[in-house]
Parts: sequence; structure tokens; C-alpha cells
Amino acid sequence: MNRYGEKSLLTLAKSVDWTGWRRIAIVLPPDLNPPVRLTSVYVVRSLGGAPVTAAGTLRFRALAVIIPGSS
Repeated sequence: MNRYGEKSLLTLAKSVDWTGWRRIAIVLPPDLNPPVRLTSVYVVRSLGGAPVTAAGTLRFRALAVIIPGSS
């Protein structure tokens, strides 16, 4: 959610097909109008794909934000 309360959808990974830890980084679009706030994370199967019957756990740690133009 940006400073104006507008929500945006960002894809963190197109598939989760690994075990163990993985570092994933996404760059926020420059038109997102910071400051931004992460309000929820949804895990969904790809539209049009076969039904997913797998189960497991996703854990997140050390979340960080990369803002375009910063270093």
C-alpha cells in the first residue's frame, strides 16, 4: 500500500519449486509513491495451470525494500 492508500500487486516468484532457503529480491516500481507498507502475502497457483496438491510452509525473514535511485 502506498502513501495514498492505493494497493499494488507484485509477483515475488512465478513458482515455488525449491526446498530450503532462497533469497528473492524485487524492485518496487518507481511510480509506487513511497512510503509503502506490506499488508499481506498471497500464495496462489498460476491461473490456467493444473491444480496444486502439494503442501508445505513458506517462511519469510529479513524483509527489505529496494527503492529505485537509492544505493
